[in-house]
Amino acid sequence: TKDYLNNTKEDLTGFAKSYGDAIAFYKKSQFKKSFTILNSLIEQRPKDGYLYELKGQFLFETGQTLPAIEDYRMAVSLLGNRSSPKIDYAIVLITTSKLHKNVNKRKKILNEAIIILNKALDIPYQRNPYLYRNLAIAYGSLGKMGYANLMLAEEAILLQRNENAKKFIEIARNYAGKDAKLKLKIEDVSKSFDK
Repeated sequence: TKDYLNNTKEDLTGFAKSYGDAIAFYKKSQFKKSFTILNSLIEQRPKDGYLYELKGQFLFETGQTLPAIEDYRMAVSLLGNRSSPKIDYAIVLITTSKLHKNVNKRKKILNEAIIILNKALDIPYQRNPYLYRNLAIAYGSLGKMGYANLMLAEEAILLQRNENAKKFIEIARNYAGKDAKLKLKIEDVSKSFDK
């Protein structure tokens, strides 16, 4: 990317060149130029979810958390079953929840993030530690420590940290109380872990 703007390949034209330019300007911290190009590309291809995903990423990384939400929301609606924009969108929501003083608004945002992350879990072959870590953060932020620790157990299992997984499962059990749904999930994770 360093020499991209000065040495663009001749076969890179039209949309591909503009897309490359947007990334190159962004990496050179020329954010205004980057966003101008991205907005132009979105006008040309308003149904291209990848453009919204990229813009959402750039907005989030430059500290524009609230505007990033709308672009990630569009990316998720247009890209369907891809887990990447779902996870990124959920992370933006979790981050944004901290900006709200209103407890009910914060809870609503965190619950939306949890729904999105759980949908990402349903996508075959998409389970990863990062996904479970962010679910743990969202549940923990809501004070649902049983669910948070269960997610940390799932993360530990994927990372093959068996002793950590056992500890998190026990903590989750201690928090389960009368929550039958959580108890069932804990037993399911325990069974898969014991295999």
